[in-house]
Amino acid sequence: MSNFLEAVAQLENTPLVSVELEYRLYFDNNGNPLYYTMDKPSGQYISITLEQYRRSNYNVKVVNGIIKEMNTSITKLVPANIGTPCHSHDISIVVDNSSKKQYWKLKTDEED
Repeated sequence: MSNFLEAVAQLENTPLVSVELEYRLYFDNNGNPLYYTMDKPSGQYISITLEQYRRSNYNVKVVNGIIKEMNTSITKLVPANIGTPCHSHDISIVVDNSSKKQYWKLKTDEED
């Protein structure tokens, strides 16, 4: 029992060691994310914040050591009063002068 008490006494006098955590994003040669980790394998990586680590967003690219979020908006063709004139029955046929034409434009989900 005395050995146990001596060990406890030594632990009480031992200073606590501070561990510094590092969050990493590993990426390929094109800047595409491979994985988020706190481990330290070899490869290209950047240090990131805890919040970026928690999000672990794979819709990003690493450009010059900085995370750039990719555009996630949806684009679609919609009828319009201006834009590209197409045949009214076939959007794949672009027309210049026709009485049967419909204008189309690109619209993103960010627009009203």
